[in-house]
Amino acid sequence: MQLCRSWLEPGLLVSAVMVLTVLGVNPREEDGLKNARHSEEGVKKVLDSLNRAQRQQEIMERREEYLINITINEKFSWVNYTDGLPNFFLQDERDALENSYAYRESAMVYVGNKGVSECIKKIVEKKQLSVSDFVDSEARAEWERRNNRGNLDKTDQDFKFHVGDFTFGLCQGRGKEKCAYFITIEDPFQRAIRTYELCKRERSHPVCSLLDAKKVTLLQWTVHHGNYLLHQLSFHGNYCDANVENIPHKYKHVTDKEDLPCWFKQKLKMEENISDADFFHLTSFIVRNLEKWFAAVGLQEDLENSGKIFQHVLQLPFTKCFSEKVKNAKSQVDFSHDDDNNNRVNRKPKRTLVPEDEGYDYENDPNVLRYDFRIEKALEADKLIYKQAQRIFRLQKQRLLNKTK
Repeated sequence: MQLCRSWLEPGLLVSAVMVLTVLGVNPREEDGLKNARHSEEGVKKVLDSLNRAQRQQEIMERREEYLINITINEKFSWVNYTDGLPNFFLQDERDALENSYAYRESAMVYVGNKGVSECIKKIVEKKQLSVSDFVDSEARAEWERRNNRGNLDKTDQDFKFHVGDFTFGLCQGRGKEKCAYFITIEDPFQRAIRTYELCKRERSHPVCSLLDAKKVTLLQWTVHHGNYLLHQLSFHGNYCDANVENIPHKYKHVTDKEDLPCWFKQKLKMEENISDADFFHLTSFIVRNLEKWFAAVGLQEDLENSGKIFQHVLQLPFTKCFSEKVKNAKSQVDFSHDDDNNNRVNRKPKRTLVPEDEGYDYENDPNVLRYDFRIEKALEADKLIYKQAQRIFRLQKQRLLNKTK
């Protein structure tokens, strides 16, 4: 009887009713408690089973965390970053209020593509703050070499702002001073489509240097770049000095095999030397730490609210910049796959071919490629990171809305 009475404590009534219902007991009947007493042993078994399942789940999660930490410590120790301020919105509100000055006064590091980086750079320069040039993988590797030799001068260390694809981790080793990292993350396949079309028009962009987008399909392009975000967040300059003797057949379209960019060397060496389990552990570690590493996370598909989030955290007028990016993006029509790029903005988009049409090209059809197993494999890690970024973004957006009501 005492057990039955404990079920009816506040907060447990619903659970008790559910368990009794599963066992065929109707608590509303006059003899409900009597039936419950007769079923006490069965209920206890159900609860014990649920408790065992929960304990087993906790054991599995602790084991997975242990294995992840072992992999990181042994093979990716540099990724264990401790130099970033945690997500502004996802900490205790009192802590966020007390530490808000730290975000405004810290060195700020933007991780993102060249277009948004240039936009941010203009705003920062108008505020007369020192800002670095765009940091690609080569510039990042050179920075690490100079830092390891102790050759970073005061100008390098006094930058208020860093922008670029490979800026994440630049503040590691600065002592007690932490940086406010912020990032714009894009749906991995959409990013592949965007860079593919960009690089048809502009080979000078860092991401375009290794492959001629006009001579490969969207499928080949996506597999080539693969988990680019993962490499941005786990980059190490030592890969730049790696000797790459053989390039796998799937990368046969690489145009300059003698001058491989650092990020691509890292991609090749990681594919060559680490197991699928190690790769999964690295990805899981990044996913788990995203909100600890980044003061704010933006999404490419919602630049307007991303700008508002960045502005609230860092107290710089980013909304104007991101609003302009949104306005410019809305003026663009869908990309076509021909080589004539004149009057691109004003051209009417072509009807998308379907498999039944003559001239249909499977390897250039984004609607079906998104579900192609080769695309799924090539973007597997980035998709997991992107999913976590979406979750963080939703929470930030809601909490910002609550603050501005």
